[in-house]
Amino acid sequence: MYSFGTYFVFKQAEKEEKEIYLKSPRRQVYINLCVNRIKALRDASDQSDQDVTKRNPLASKSTLPSPTKRLRIDPSASASVANVIHNIDNNVGLKAKDKIAKDEEMTEDEFYTRMQKYILTNEELEGNGYPRLSSIPGRAEVIDCYSKVKRNPNDPTRHICCRCGKAFVILDSGEYLNKEECVYHHGRLLRNRTAGEIVTAYTCCQGEAGCMGCSVSKGHVRGTYWSEETGFTQTRRNPRSSKKKIFALDCEMCYTTKGLELTRVTVVDYKCQEVYDTLVKPDNDIVDYNTRFSGITEESMIGVTMSLRDVQSVLLSMFYEDTILLGHSLESDLRSLKIIHSTVVDTAIVFPHRLGLPYKRALKTLMAEYARKIIQDSEEGHDSLEDAVSCVELMLWRVKEDMKIKERKK
Repeated sequence: MYSFGTYFVFKQAEKEEKEIYLKSPRRQVYINLCVNRIKALRDASDQSDQDVTKRNPLASKSTLPSPTKRLRIDPSASASVANVIHNIDNNVGLKAKDKIAKDEEMTEDEFYTRMQKYILTNEELEGNGYPRLSSIPGRAEVIDCYSKVKRNPNDPTRHICCRCGKAFVILDSGEYLNKEECVYHHGRLLRNRTAGEIVTAYTCCQGEAGCMGCSVSKGHVRGTYWSEETGFTQTRRNPRSSKKKIFALDCEMCYTTKGLELTRVTVVDYKCQEVYDTLVKPDNDIVDYNTRFSGITEESMIGVTMSLRDVQSVLLSMFYEDTILLGHSLESDLRSLKIIHSTVVDTAIVFPHRLGLPYKRALKTLMAEYARKIIQDSEEGHDSLEDAVSCVELMLWRVKEDMKIKERKK
C-alpha cells in the first residue's frame, strides 16, 4: 500500500512522462527527453544532498529516494533509455561532453578553419533556395527546387494558403477580396503504429488525417517572401582580411498582406554571446503575427520603428564576404533580410535527414539527439536567441567529434 507522498510522486511522474510523450514526434526524441528529465532530477537531488549535508553532516544520500524511480519510462523504450543512462554514468554522456566543451575551448581562428569543410558550395546554395547575385542591381535570383508554395503566374492576386490549402485573393492594394477565417493544423502529419495498426495523425492535436483543423487564424496567408526580387544587398570585401569572424544568425517572420516579412533578428558570436538583437517593423500590414512559432505578439511590436533598411545597415557593418554565417535553414533568414552571402554553414545540411532533401531535420530534434538539450519548449513561441546559440553548439559538437575521429586514425 503506497503512502500519500509516494502516490503523489507517481502521479506527478506519470503526468511528466505524458507531456514528454506528446512532445515527441518519434522514439529517439522521446528517449532523449526522458534522459534529460532524469538528469535534471539527479542534479536536483545532488544539490539537495549537498544542502542537507551542510545542515546535517550525518545525513546520507542513502536515506533519500533515488530520483530515477520517480519517472515512469515507457516499457517499449526502457532498454534504450537504460543504455543511454548507462553511457551517462560511464562518462560518455552529458557530463563528459560538458567537461570536454569547457576543457577544450576553441579559439575563433581554429573554429573558423575547422568549419571550412562545411561551407556550402555554389551548387548547394542555389539548390537550397539561397538568394544569389543577379545581373540586375538590387535583385536576387532564388532557385528553390523544393518549394511547396504554389504560384499562379496568370493571376498574381490569386494565392494558395500555406496553412489550410484553400485558394484566396489579395488585391494589389493588400486588401482581401473575401476575408475569412483560416482553420488549420499547426502540426505535421506523422505515421505511427497504434495497437498494431498504422495511423496517420497530426502532432498538434493527435487528430487523424482529414479532420478539421485545431487552430484558427483571422485570415489566409501565403508563404512567399515580401517583394523577394528587389531590395537585396550583398556583403562586401573584408578590409581586415587577417581577422575572420563567425556569427550565428536567426530571424523570426510574420505574415503580412504581401507575404512573409522580418519581425526579429538575432546575432550571436562563436562564444554564444549576443551581439545584436532587435525587433523590426514590417513594411506592410500584419495579417498574422505567427506567435506560436515566432514568439512575436501584437503588444511586443508596439512602438517598434526599426526598418529592414536600418537592420541591413547594421549587419553589413558586421558581416563581410569571408564571414561565416551559421544557421539552420539559413536561406529563409537571408531571404527575409534581403542579404546575399556565400560563406554559409547550414546545420540542416551538416546534419542531413536520412531520406535526403527536401526533407530536413528540425533544430529541436538535432539538439535533443546530439547536444542532449531541450529547446523550443516554451508555449510562447520560439526564441531566436536560443535557436542561434543552438546552431553554434551543434557545430562545436560536430567539429570536436571530427577532431576525435582524426585522433583515433593516427
